[in-house]
Amino acid sequence: MAPLSEFVLRNKLLVVLFWIAVFAGGVFASSGVGDRLSQNFSFPGQPGYEANVAILKKYGNGGTSNPLVPVVTLPKGTSV
Repeated sequence: MAPLSEFVLRNKLLVVLFWIAVFAGGVFASSGVGDRLSQNFSFPGQPGYEANVAILKKYGNGGTSNPLVPVVTLPKGTSV
């Protein structure tokens, strides 16, 4: 860690320029993210909705009901 600290303290301008370049690259890379985000809901006929309906039919629970979690209690001194 000491060599890294020494490098940073000796080359402050280089380190600042590096972080400015990283920031600029992040801004450039994130410029297209807003187009990929959406607030779509699942409507009948859409793949997500159809998957939820299939899960509900097959397992009897899904996104519209709480999941079933079985719990087993064993007597003391026994293991599974």
